Amino acid sequence: MRRYLELPLKLFIITLVAGICLGATYYLTKEPIAKQRALAAEKARNEAYQGATFEPVTEDAMGEVMADEKFANVDSIYKAVVDGKEGYVVTLRTKGYAGDVEIIVGVDADLAVTGVVVGKNSETPGLGANAKNPSFRDQFVGSKNPQLGQDIDAMTGATITSKAVTDGVNIALEAAKVLQEVQGE
Repeated sequence: MRRYLELPLKLFIITLVAGICLGATYYLTKEPIAKQRALAAEKARNEAYQGATFEPVTEDAMGEVMADEKFANVDSIYKAVVDGKEGYVVTLRTKGYAGDVEIIVGVDADLAVTGVVVGKNSETPGLGANAKNPSFRDQFVGSKNPQLGQDIDAMTGATITSKAVTDGVNIALEAAKVLQEVQGE
């Protein structure tokens, strides 16, 4: 009978020790990981709208935007202020070839794109992952309604990713327009 209890007891102790180690690791790394994510998000906002100061858009204004189904994948919107002029930085997700593509878009007071940052994604290295390259992203700067095939050259072999980024930029432009109307700018 003792032999039947020995193995389960050993497995229980191993599982307990492993669980305590995992819990301790999570506890010790939770805050540093959150800080790194916040720094990365701030860096992306600064790249999308250079020289601006940022503050989160109020929940009331966000509610107006989020009420529309087309803005369902908008994760956050920050007000960007440069020289007294207000724009926005919109972070959202669109569907790419291999999953969601995170896009951070700066939009100025005239509803033109100030910058685009392609964040986390699972796109194919050497193809869709090239959306992070400045040669692709810089095509959007100054655009008010970019269209794939007209204003924007798709990446060779990555048409789905190119369309995902273009769609994301257009959604961000629409969200900024709605926010301007809501805030009476």
